Amino acid sequence: MRSTTILDRRLAAVLVLTIVCGESGGQTVPARSKPSEPAPPVAGALSADVLKKVKRATVQVRVQLPNKRTGQGSGFFGVEPGLVLTNAHVLDMFRPDSRRPSKVEVVIQSGQRDERTLPAEVLGADTGSDLAVLRVKGSNLPDPLTVGPAEELLETQSVYVFGFPFSDVIGKAITVNTSSVSSLRRNNLGVLQRVQVNGGMNPGNSGGPVVDTSGNVIGVAVSAVSQTQINFAVPGELVHSLLAGKVNTLTFGQPYKDGATVKSLFEVRTLDPLNKIRKVSVTCWTGPSAKNRADAPAQPAADSPKRQTVDLTIEKGYAKADVLLPKLDEGDVYWIVPVVDGSTLASQKWLPVLWTVRPPVERTPAVLALKYEAKAKSDLEMTSIMTLAFRDELGGEHSLVSNMKLNLTEEVVQVNSDGNAELHLRYSKISMGLKLDGKVLPKDEQLQKILPNLFRVGADLRMDPKGTILDNRLDLTNVPLSVRPRIGSIAERIKQSVEAAEVILPGKLTDTNTPWTGQRDLPIDTPGDDETGVIDVKYTYLGQRTRNKIREALIDLKGDVKGRQGKGQNIGGHVQGLAFLDLDAGRVFQVNVTTYLDMDLIVNGRPAKANGKLEVKLARRPAGEPAAATK
Repeated sequence: MRSTTILDRRLAAVLVLTIVCGESGGQTVPARSKPSEPAPPVAGALSADVLKKVKRATVQVRVQLPNKRTGQGSGFFGVEPGLVLTNAHVLDMFRPDSRRPSKVEVVIQSGQRDERTLPAEVLGADTGSDLAVLRVKGSNLPDPLTVGPAEELLETQSVYVFGFPFSDVIGKAITVNTSSVSSLRRNNLGVLQRVQVNGGMNPGNSGGPVVDTSGNVIGVAVSAVSQTQINFAVPGELVHSLLAGKVNTLTFGQPYKDGATVKSLFEVRTLDPLNKIRKVSVTCWTGPSAKNRADAPAQPAADSPKRQTVDLTIEKGYAKADVLLPKLDEGDVYWIVPVVDGSTLASQKWLPVLWTVRPPVERTPAVLALKYEAKAKSDLEMTSIMTLAFRDELGGEHSLVSNMKLNLTEEVVQVNSDGNAELHLRYSKISMGLKLDGKVLPKDEQLQKILPNLFRVGADLRMDPKGTILDNRLDLTNVPLSVRPRIGSIAERIKQSVEAAEVILPGKLTDTNTPWTGQRDLPIDTPGDDETGVIDVKYTYLGQRTRNKIREALIDLKGDVKGRQGKGQNIGGHVQGLAFLDLDAGRVFQVNVTTYLDMDLIVNGRPAKANGKLEVKLARRPAGEPAAATK
């Protein structure tokens, strides 16, 4: 279970000491006589049958991560035979594209003589609700618990929390705690998101069932506010929503002209752990922009009366189709609704999306190559912002933020007979920072003291017309010897960041939707040793258009992130972005790239798994010319 601060291990140690020493302090413990008849039920307690069933269905979840680190939490058999429900964060899956654990096991009857450990398959993880679904196969599995709605719960109502808190300290046996409903927490649309309960949860309870007096699961234990009795559970409604199948992401391709019409590729990724989804479609119409518009399918009167619904081709949780876009009047936007129709009894799920369309492109071939002119100068501006979230070993939540902004002058020193160009880069403005939980790290304090020396650094590059960097050498001649090693290391990381944002081109006449590939290093700042990942990028030419009197080509960027060879699976993720090429000037003048990261960190000497994103923007323009907006 997640917590906002680190728990004190000493408290747990004292607890264990008390348990161990309870019968060895010189006192005589009287023998207990066997009762001649069953004890009467305690008021407000679960019945013996209910207690037995829920305890048997509650399991310990053990996880081995790609970096060999291990973790554990709770879970339970629920809804249908063989299904185990838990939290996504128990599996360290914080994003839809998170690396999956290398192994997941469930322990049935943990700590008992008939304890069994069985392998589990991950069917799906929903990071929005923090739920995950596992499949376990075997004989004599526990009966699944019924998962009911939490909507009708009342404040002060008694509930019971089952799970395995502090199992590495107090033992493997299950723990049952009494709690009560404190509040029903809803989002701004009135949808129930969390059940707040008064105590009963500790680290290790994550993923365990929270049941009512009948033994029906009304929520899944998920988080707590440290050093308080404020605990939270995921309501049963969200469990059924996940199992029925749902929209995970909706993306829109670059609009393009098709004769007199405009189309766009719509892509929907679904989360469907039980393979119940049979049909995915999108409904599109136009209307004025408005905040807090209804989340219901009812069409507002101000919208266009015409709607079109297009069925998408779905395969392995991925659905796509080219959609004809209706004419967009001045001041209007598109409203998009993906519709998922799961089982015959499932109602449609509506997720309206407001979309301001980008100007369409013509799908015509173009020569995609750089053009170099000797003595030409350009101003480069690059911004890089990385935000990572991670948990420590005891469930404490932390954030890591790295930001960098660079202004450089780029000069073409000469153009060689082979078409390659010699370029020289010089810094004009620099700002960098690294913070952990909002606090400046000692590593960053040292950096700020020597950062002005970067203005003394130059870089000499040799590039071909495809944008391939053939050579990139740092010039540290003017940097004082006392700081030269450190400045050289920093400049090398900056150089890699700039290279990662550069685009590789085919260097020839290229048809639309023609892909090509390239590879870039990806430097990542961390509290410890900096990491370097590798991006395998797939570029695709989308088309061209004339805007602001510039004939520009649009290039789509997608790719996967991996760790460098020999460093294992410490980095994962994916990249998506868009680049703009001035076809007449032969200059890439804008690159916008977002990298979604899933990686391992060492923080204060301890391993942690982090998730987040790195947003990079690179703008290039003739020296002295103001930047132009792009979209």
